[in-house]
Amino acid sequence: MEPFFELQVSEIPVQFLKEEHIHWRAVGKKNKYRLDVTTFKRGTWLYWQVRAVDSSGKVLTTSEISSFKLTK
Repeated sequence: MEPFFELQVSEIPVQFLKEEHIHWRAVGKKNKYRLDVTTFKRGTWLYWQVRAVDSSGKVLTTSEISSFKLTK
C-alpha cells in the first residue's frame, strides 16, 4: 500500500499544543482536502501541517508549520 497524507489545522500555534490535542485528518485518496472555513471567525490565524504516513502508521515525513489568516 502506498503512503497517504494527513493534515492538521489549529487556531492555536501547533508548537504550543500537546500531541494528544493534535487531531490529524486523512486527506483522502485524491490527496485533496477542503477545509470548512465557516467554522472559524474572519480574521482568525490558522496553523497547519501535513505529514506522510505508511500503511503501518509510521510517520515518514512531516512538513514545516505554516499559517494563514482568514480574510473573508
